[in-house]
Amino acid sequence: MNKKLSAILVILLLLSSSCGTTAPETEGRTSPEVTGQENSEVQETEPEESKLTANLPEVNYDGYTFTILTLNDYTERYHLLTEETTGEPLNDSTYERNSKIYDHIGVEIASAEFSDVVTPLQTSISAGDFSYDMVLPHPNANFGLTSLVAGNLLYNLRDLPVADWEKPWWNQGALNDLAIGDVAYLAVGDFSVTCQGVSAIIANKNMMTDLGIEENIYDMVHSGTWTADKMNQMMALATQELDGDGVMTGADRYGLLCNSFGHCWQIAMGQPFTERDENGFPRVAMNNERMYSIVETCYNLMSGGNCFVTGYSYDSFPTSEYRSIIMEGRALFSVLDVGGLYGYLRDIEYDFGLIPLPMLDETQEDYRTFCGAGIAGVPSLLSDAERTGTVLEALAYYSYEYQLPTFFNIILENKAVRDKESYEMINLIHRTKTYDFGFNLDPSGKVYTMLSAVVDTNKSTEFASYYKSQEKLIKKAFEQFYENFQ
Repeated sequence: MNKKLSAILVILLLLSSSCGTTAPETEGRTSPEVTGQENSEVQETEPEESKLTANLPEVNYDGYTFTILTLNDYTERYHLLTEETTGEPLNDSTYERNSKIYDHIGVEIASAEFSDVVTPLQTSISAGDFSYDMVLPHPNANFGLTSLVAGNLLYNLRDLPVADWEKPWWNQGALNDLAIGDVAYLAVGDFSVTCQGVSAIIANKNMMTDLGIEENIYDMVHSGTWTADKMNQMMALATQELDGDGVMTGADRYGLLCNSFGHCWQIAMGQPFTERDENGFPRVAMNNERMYSIVETCYNLMSGGNCFVTGYSYDSFPTSEYRSIIMEGRALFSVLDVGGLYGYLRDIEYDFGLIPLPMLDETQEDYRTFCGAGIAGVPSLLSDAERTGTVLEALAYYSYEYQLPTFFNIILENKAVRDKESYEMINLIHRTKTYDFGFNLDPSGKVYTMLSAVVDTNKSTEFASYYKSQEKLIKKAFEQFYENFQ
């Protein structure tokens, strides 16, 4: 078996176990060895029987235009389209993928961008004009996603022909964890792998050496000793007032740079937002002892004087204070959305490593990585369900064939990270991706913000009382949502 196939199979094994509300089964916490991508000549000698392929019907849709309804800038962000090859790896893998889809089933991929996807989809379905074949929305419940489901605008994907959700180019965790009973409106395929919003920690290895930190960060991750308390101990060594004004500001040095203590930390520390009831309906499940420990732990990380909290967005990051602190090496640990901002890793001049967010403690079974982005659905009104399922399967499969290895083996391994261990960490991060109904479809709009509301906003550890103040509203919203759904 050649190196390219080995690398892809490793990634597939990792991605296929992308976890939901159950921690992935592992022997220890070590990541498998990964290798780089081989050239096309070697690929041509690959034994045909060893390749995993999609079971697509023998059809030709004669140039049908498959239109993806999405938000402004998402076509570029998710690398959905390109007109020509340019020599840039992701651009060319996108071109190759779309060309293969056209060659195989005679379908052109197109996109339609709006500032909101709910209104145009609603209009299209009401008019019965079949304008859109797939929806790639904002993944957050507070940005219209819940309205797509509550408004009966999405199709039950479990009833869609051809699409094989068990194949590795589909994330089974997302399909199951975002389902309501037996109905699944949302799925995550490899067509969104380049922008799945996963956070990692940039560890400043130069600073670790200067501070006399001898522990190997990768060994800690593998052994399960990379915990919040351990990180807090290291953070205390790094904080220093630099500019002489006697006040700790964004101009100084910190143990941790963070944009908030919220949902990413909660998932990383092993506490889901929701759990399923006897009917398979997600219910809020956060008012418990583990959540209290997480709140106290995050409060200690934030309030000890060793953490600098400031915000950024995709648009603001290039000129943000956040980016300046990272690039100038003024944080021992920096949390960054490497799922969408991986390109900026190339600009870092000091030596760094990538590791997952820490576990709550050493009793936690495995690392978990919050992932909310990259979800897709199809309109509830379809002119040809078999064609839609066929194109979806082809889109995910050929992304797995072309975009996935390009993104991991060329962009991440060879251009974004500095050492083999960091690449292993990226694989671990993607293996432990966790989706949760409480972020994507929360009908109350309150669930995923509870940790940050207590720790960041209220500067408190009083989670139980805050939860009690919100509980009635949350339960009512969930009940109304499920009544409409039923």
